[in-house]
Amino acid sequence: MPIFSNVDDVEKFVLKCLDDFGFDVPGKGNATLGDDCAEELAIAIRNRSLTEQRGGVGPVWPENKADYRKWKEKTYGETRTNIRSDHMLSVDSLKGVPVITKDEVVMNYGLGVPPPASGSPKEYFGTDDVKTDIQRAEYAQVYQSQGDRSFYNLSGDVNEPVLHRVAEALKQYIQDKADLP
Repeated sequence: MPIFSNVDDVEKFVLKCLDDFGFDVPGKGNATLGDDCAEELAIAIRNRSLTEQRGGVGPVWPENKADYRKWKEKTYGETRTNIRSDHMLSVDSLKGVPVITKDEVVMNYGLGVPPPASGSPKEYFGTDDVKTDIQRAEYAQVYQSQGDRSFYNLSGDVNEPVLHRVAEALKQYIQDKADLP
């Protein structure tokens, strides 16, 4: 009795799915998978910045100088480095407006807008309301006199949620193409 196998058909199907799959496939809601990945990265960078006070490379950010720290706490109710109005490390600013193609997601920091009025627990001081997220980030990244305060970079700790999201999307993509439950 001959043995029949559909392994060749399954292989062709899987290879076709993998070839068609990319960051431009539908994601959650009305977004693409690329949008989902950019959002996951922004959240992970924000969480790392807020909890660990460091970027993806380099050391923990240096503490603010004592006088500034006291003023900052009195004015903003916050002493942590790189956090003042919550604007620079907001998910929207970190995500920016990603450029998404089938093969890649390019994230460029910021929206180029000043902070929303509710960004700080206290009133803004001086020019806080006119500096854009990009200006704040540039200052933190490039011009800080106290050492490296880079924050907008990738490392293994922020990649994990994206890998999980891509695996989840690929599984769903194959199920949808195969019309599986």
